[in-house]
Amino acid sequence: MESLDRNLQRRVWNRVYDQAGSPLSPGQRKALRQSLARSRENLALYEKMEHHGIYGDAFAKLRAETAEHIKMLQQMLR
Repeated sequence: MESLDRNLQRRVWNRVYDQAGSPLSPGQRKALRQSLARSRENLALYEKMEHHGIYGDAFAKLRAETAEHIKMLQQMLR
């Protein structure tokens, strides 16, 4: 596979992160905010459960994945 030249890479990333390219409807924003609120609640639970004797590692992984999910949701809402 050929490597992408800088100009093509710039166009791809501009398209991916172009804020004006796909504005969210009010309903979509509401759904994303609700998802963000649920994810924050889940994150708090996973943080509390990280010290569980048997399933602590699983809760730590869920915490890390949920934290990343929250970052993505926040980025979509910008």
